[in-house]
Amino acid sequence: MTTNLNTNELLTKWSDLLFKSRAVKPDVADITNEEVHPLILLDNVSQVLLKQGASRESQVFSQISEIASNSPNYGGLGLNTDVQITEDDIHEISFLISAWLEALNSDDRKKSTQASTQKLAPKDRPPMNVTEKIFAMHAIDSKGYVRAGDTIRVSLDWIMASEASWAGMEGTYNRLGSPGIFRNDRFWLAGDHVVDPRIKGMPQVKRLIESSEKARKVFKMTEYQGMNYTIMHTEFFRERAQPGMLLIGSDSHTCSSGAVGCLAIGLGAADVTMGLITGETWFKVPEVVNIEFVGQPNRGIGGKDVILYVLQQLKRNTVASDRVVEYTGPGLSYLSPDARFAISNMTTELGGVTGIFTPDHITKAFIDGRRVARHRNASTYFRADESAVYAESHVIDLAKVESFVAKYPNPDDVVPVTDVLGMKLDGCFIGACTTAEEDIILGALVLEQGLKSGLSPAKDGKKRKVVPGSLPILDKLRKSGLAQIYEDAGFEIGVPGCSYCVGISADRAKESEVWLSSQNRNFENRMGQGSIGNLASAATVAASSFQMTVTNPQHFIDMIPPERWELLNGRSSIKGKLSDKEPYWVEPASPAEATPGSELSDNQSPTLLTQHDDSKDSVVVAAEVPDQSEKKGEKFIHGKIQRLGDFVDTDALAPAQFLVSSRTNEEIGAHCLEYTNPEFRARAKEGFNVVVAGKAFGCGSSREQAVSALLGCGIKCVIAESFAFIYGRNQPSLGLLGFTMDDPAFFEAAVDSAEISIDLENNRINVAEAEFSFQLSTMERELVEAGGITPAFKKFGKQLFDMICGSTKDARRAVEVGGQAAACRDCRVQKVKCDAEPPASCTRCRHMQLSCVVERTPASRRTKAQLQSELEAMRRRSGADEENDGVLDSPTSGRGMARPSGVDVAAGAPASIPDTAEVPFLTPLLVPALASASAPDAVLASPQPATTPSTVKEGGSHQSLILQNDSNESIASPREFDGQLVSGRKIQDCFDLFFSLYAPFLPTSQLESNPNQCYAQSPFLFWVIVYIGSRRYTGDPTMLGRLASKINSMAFASLESRSSPIQAIQGILLLCQWPTPVNTMHRGISLVLAGAALHLAMQIGLHVAGVGQDFARTILDGNRLERANRAMLWKQCCITCYIVGLGEGILPLGLSDAFTLPVLSDGGDGGDDTNPQQETKLPLRLCEIMICATEALRRIHGGRDPERAASLLSCISLFDAQLTKAASQGQTAIDSIYFQCFRLHLLSCHFLIDPVSRKLEAFIPLFAVACSFINTACQQSWNEGATAKNAPVVVQKSVMLAAFTILKIHRSELAPHLDLQAGEQAYFEAIFFAREESLQNNDLSARAASILGQLWNSQSIFKNKNGTVDSLTSRISSRLSMSTLFDCLWWWRQEFGGLGNPYENRQQTRSETLTGNESVTSYALPATGDVIAVPDIHQSALLADEPFVDFDWAMNLDMTDWPM
Repeated sequence: MTTNLNTNELLTKWSDLLFKSRAVKPDVADITNEEVHPLILLDNVSQVLLKQGASRESQVFSQISEIASNSPNYGGLGLNTDVQITEDDIHEISFLISAWLEALNSDDRKKSTQASTQKLAPKDRPPMNVTEKIFAMHAIDSKGYVRAGDTIRVSLDWIMASEASWAGMEGTYNRLGSPGIFRNDRFWLAGDHVVDPRIKGMPQVKRLIESSEKARKVFKMTEYQGMNYTIMHTEFFRERAQPGMLLIGSDSHTCSSGAVGCLAIGLGAADVTMGLITGETWFKVPEVVNIEFVGQPNRGIGGKDVILYVLQQLKRNTVASDRVVEYTGPGLSYLSPDARFAISNMTTELGGVTGIFTPDHITKAFIDGRRVARHRNASTYFRADESAVYAESHVIDLAKVESFVAKYPNPDDVVPVTDVLGMKLDGCFIGACTTAEEDIILGALVLEQGLKSGLSPAKDGKKRKVVPGSLPILDKLRKSGLAQIYEDAGFEIGVPGCSYCVGISADRAKESEVWLSSQNRNFENRMGQGSIGNLASAATVAASSFQMTVTNPQHFIDMIPPERWELLNGRSSIKGKLSDKEPYWVEPASPAEATPGSELSDNQSPTLLTQHDDSKDSVVVAAEVPDQSEKKGEKFIHGKIQRLGDFVDTDALAPAQFLVSSRTNEEIGAHCLEYTNPEFRARAKEGFNVVVAGKAFGCGSSREQAVSALLGCGIKCVIAESFAFIYGRNQPSLGLLGFTMDDPAFFEAAVDSAEISIDLENNRINVAEAEFSFQLSTMERELVEAGGITPAFKKFGKQLFDMICGSTKDARRAVEVGGQAAACRDCRVQKVKCDAEPPASCTRCRHMQLSCVVERTPASRRTKAQLQSELEAMRRRSGADEENDGVLDSPTSGRGMARPSGVDVAAGAPASIPDTAEVPFLTPLLVPALASASAPDAVLASPQPATTPSTVKEGGSHQSLILQNDSNESIASPREFDGQLVSGRKIQDCFDLFFSLYAPFLPTSQLESNPNQCYAQSPFLFWVIVYIGSRRYTGDPTMLGRLASKINSMAFASLESRSSPIQAIQGILLLCQWPTPVNTMHRGISLVLAGAALHLAMQIGLHVAGVGQDFARTILDGNRLERANRAMLWKQCCITCYIVGLGEGILPLGLSDAFTLPVLSDGGDGGDDTNPQQETKLPLRLCEIMICATEALRRIHGGRDPERAASLLSCISLFDAQLTKAASQGQTAIDSIYFQCFRLHLLSCHFLIDPVSRKLEAFIPLFAVACSFINTACQQSWNEGATAKNAPVVVQKSVMLAAFTILKIHRSELAPHLDLQAGEQAYFEAIFFAREESLQNNDLSARAASILGQLWNSQSIFKNKNGTVDSLTSRISSRLSMSTLFDCLWWWRQEFGGLGNPYENRQQTRSETLTGNESVTSYALPATGDVIAVPDIHQSALLADEPFVDFDWAMNLDMTDWPM
């Protein structure tokens, strides 16, 4: 679609963006009024801005013009002035303008480090290596130097993430309240790990893509190229990383960028998220090991063979463990930037924190060759001082490097290729982040010589694949003809991505396959479960691909003519050494000598957290025990030991194939060490909850799920000889206690199964009657006690790293209770971010020349003493009210208010009205007469509260008490719940969430939406609404847990008190629809509450016509509306009882009679109680039909009588027609959910028909209905901004029923006649639906998702003893339509729960009957291949396993004996 915007409209739009963001107005008079192409308009605006002196803004428009014109292969839009532009193109250009203008604002706020340098080092400064100099320059308030062991807070230059790791980071970011990021132009997000065009339609992959795209829009990211543009590290190294920078990434191979002399460190997702938000992080400065390269490598030897040789000589996780590796020496002159990239990349396999090359003339030529100035002008070149201290130094002679192979499964099991010649291969892979452009080109040249020699790829069907690191590299391969060489040699060319290197996406090696790969890791199951991976250079892989046996590439390398070698002379090749111009060397500035302008703002205020102590070998701050009120972690751990060995890697702790699908600690914990130590998880649950391991525990990838897995299976502490660096950071960041021990006596005593006690107060360990001491740094201790970095951020905000290790408690107390700096007045009014730091004005006010007025606002959090003081004041006021006998004093104005005579405030229920709260006016909710002051005893004269005083302090309001206030009040008053004050804003937000996301699902809603009025009527109903709204409330993630723990008790208390019975019924009915989270079904009390609500309704006469006069103690004066409301509430009671019972598979006896009772008069004025203005909603009508249908089916069902079966079939058909007819009158989206839900339950009764009498063809539409219902439910939950958490309980349970229905029919003889792919996709959507609806770890929904996953992969489900499969027969029949669900649960219990088969005799009898002489009626089915059309849902993958305990039990009722 072409654009309809003309030049003037575009100019106006872009001018508005300029002014709003930068307070700059272009002189539009100087821009042509003629219609011009938008690309030309961009250039024109740039020129005008340049004339006006707005040079930076001018550059924005100039560079966007360049981006728009560039090819998509180089990160552009591919536009040109010869082609008309589209609306989408205009939208994208406008977004880029907005993003890049915001980048200028980010730059204005940046933490400036480049100015913190000087030409010469002070004479008295200790010598430093390159690593220490970069840390010193970035240390916030550094002394100008750092030393190994110092714990420092540093500013960051870049944040990196992949689409897979961002999924975890996004969850952390959202849980922290979406606080914004420190710079929108320094967040590099690449789609490479999982995304692939072949599987982009799968739900999991779609979510990853959508999540990344959302981040781009929300953060206005400038450095985002979309999916499969580049492997995360490739283009960042080639075009972004600069010498002297400090960056962190949520991937262990972030170290790749060390090739250009920057400090690039991989961390866990939580750590990186904090860096993204604050622009800061902390480090304990690691030791540095020096690897000096000497000599000159042979022709064709690149970085991959060099690092394999280093691994062979030094071994992984030895000299490099927990250290930074600096690569130095004269041999660097022979290593190209691409070779350095490969070496830096695999420093993590060596065990290092990161690898960094001393920058030199080759680095400078590489950086200077970049086209974009901003990606070369921020370089800072450091070199090590002559007397710099290194922990160790090693010399590597490059002349000794040859072609190597690292044998499975260890990257350091390196042998010359000549030692493994002839090893048979099943696959060859050239790719992954370690394989640079230079390597892929050399691989093509090797293949070219092989083809010219007459070799050709064997036609063996074996896999050969090459994956370039980025689209620019792929473009070069195609333009140079090298891509064609790969294709001629039998290679498939893939899009940029991790491919086989991670084995979790479209490319996976099969079990027992032997591969030769140029990737960086060959751990067990790395390329695919059970696969065998060996590592080599791209040249070796290419040479081996012809005969699929390991082959020495040297022969082919020697054949490459000189003119073809020129293809290797790209910018990232050794060609850079032709420039002998040395960099301009600088030193980190000392505070007194820093260049003017280098001052940091308050949010960068310098703090050196821990100083080095020369008296100790390592720096560990003495354990400082905080105040008891601040402690959150366990102080004493007792358990038993599980011993593990050396080099336990994260691939084993958290297997890759379960990463994407696992949403909770428990889900990933279900697979912890699954392939290497299968007994580990069961032992952990038995109390073996302390791990004692050897060296380099947690080596491998950066995945923080390794820690989550340990937490998920119950591990309380990990003790090791040493931790891999990233894993060691992840432990405290996620709240898992871990520390190292170097005492051999401890490891001798800490044998497997030994009991161990850990005293965190005194840093002592007791094991085998021996006592040992351990040490924790202050940072680690604080994080563990806080429960991890996320809770710590919630406590301290963006001052986290300053406060968590602050030198005094006063600094922390200022954050906790003293008040936070507010935004300036103008920014607060405009609702924009403010960076004001008094006395300095914020950026926005400076640009717009406004007065920047900043006010302090009190912290919302009160101290315990403050809350206690407020409570005492409330009690005093309450006591005064009691003594006034009829007068209620306003806490704000002091005005007296008349209290109706005869009404007493309940003793023990003191008022709890905050000083600032106004008392709301009470308005009736459903029955005005019941709330009438003239009839206080209309229902019951007993006063409020609706629950016990210990749970809710209610304010002393009575149902018949009339208070004066504005009935239109829209902001909720704060209320006290269980001793804690809940702010009015939180209450209002929860009310808003309830009425926008939950109330629409109710068949009828007559609830008071004003929180204050609702509280005055019934505190119980009020808190129920707040509780339900809190299920979706992100402002305070703790509210749900606090409310859920008490709300059921309040429900029973409301039943006992009998005050406000109407509101009590309403609250209970809501709780039945959205019950509190439980982890087993038999702990749910919804059915009990629903029955109680029904009986309470009958006690006040809702089941009869009129106003309930026969059930009242005083004369009632009802009206027509009141009678209609009572009738509607009665219907709601019946419907709720039914749908709760439907979800449980238990129909309350006599409910259909109750629902259809003839209307009786109770002595009122009679007449028609129907409200003419009140239309019956479709869900009500559908429910009425279903109640009748269920009762009819219940009466007919039972036995194997053919006549009964025929009646059942007719009954199902009859009521199905009624449901369809009722729904044909028009449906909303929610109506559609209810219709399909009820239809699913009705048609599921086909499973109850005996195999002799059932109609097989009836299951085909049932399959389609199940798929359609899941699709509708999931679409409704996700497309309207609400997650599955807002679906009522009947929908949630019905989705599980639909999934099991699909599973049963999918495994039956009907499979050839079904759209199996659609069923599969719907089934997986149900799993994700269950995960989305999960509110707490390991709750019923989370466990249901795990059961679905396990049963899908089961090979024994539905199998009889004789091996036959009978999936259409339900062993359980007394649970009505839910019998299918409970039958599948028993199949799960048999296979995964270790239980027997309680239905074995019944199955055997049925099997003998069916195999006897009795004939089975057969029905005609569609021809094989004819499939039922089912809505298209993309396939999902990667299912998680998880044990599921005590889901429920079968009732085994015999319906044949029920009365007719």
